[in-house]
Amino acid sequence: MAMPSPSREDWLARSVLAGYLASALVMAVLIVTFLVVGLIASSFGPGIADWMANLTENPLVNLVQSGLFLSVLAHLTIGIGFAVVYARFAEPVLPGSSWEKGLLYSLAPFILSVVVFFPLVGAGLLGSNLSAGPLPVFGNLILHAVYGVVLGMLYGPAGDMLVVRTGSAQDRIQERQEMKEAAQGAAIGVTAGLVSGALLALLGTVLVGAGTMQVAGLPLSYTWATLVVFCSAMGCLLGTWMGLPTAQHHG
Repeated sequence: MAMPSPSREDWLARSVLAGYLASALVMAVLIVTFLVVGLIASSFGPGIADWMANLTENPLVNLVQSGLFLSVLAHLTIGIGFAVVYARFAEPVLPGSSWEKGLLYSLAPFILSVVVFFPLVGAGLLGSNLSAGPLPVFGNLILHAVYGVVLGMLYGPAGDMLVVRTGSAQDRIQERQEMKEAAQGAAIGVTAGLVSGALLALLGTVLVGAGTMQVAGLPLSYTWATLVVFCSAMGCLLGTWMGLPTAQHHG
């Protein structure tokens, strides 16, 4: 049986960029949710309050915090990897609109997360060792749904939003080519930024450490994690700029 071809010529660059942005958004949603749950946990009855408290304080959270920059790097890298798989194999054959395709696809990493990843890190099947009831599964499902919908939209129509639809047919062809080159530059920039940020963070950890030292009241590991995100974001911006035509660099 023939392998389905990607639906877009620029599928690789587009999927890398979409996967990075979707993963970054999920990380932001996770951080906000983590903070909100910690604030409102005491507002509920004993059962739910205990679940929420255990959701924010458990061995999995401690594992992530102890190696935060590695966790951030792994999150972004895995998110990009799943996006590449989506663009190459899943998107051409999944039914529905772009966001529906992404949502359906998100079930695959969700199942891998709660069935494979959770037991590997000691959280138990479906998060059963976290003593947080159904919250780990529901929360994980929501986060993966956000990832899938954003991935599907950015790989699909939302990725074309910057393409101007006016002018002659030749102008539109040129604009699409320019956006293709910008996406390729952004994908290269994201990859280079992740690698450089990881290397700098690793070097900082070796030279300075990540123990009890703090920066602005936060553990030093937060600084290394921020460095990874900052370098990848700057790589995305710089790569997009470098991918644009020379005339637009000054426009």
